[in-house]
Amino acid sequence: MPIALWALTISACAIGTTEFVIVVLSPTIAEQLRITLPAAVSVILHC
Repeated sequence: MPIALWALTISACAIGTTEFVIVVLSPTIAEQLRITLPAAVSVILHC
């Protein structure tokens, strides 16, 4: 398999993993900051 294809595969996996981590951590961040869940998601996405 060409090296470019490996790089693309790894990059796609990293991007997908990042999105799932945000979804999993959002409720915890909201609780710790004592803000609503939508506000926590907004804070995360604007960083």
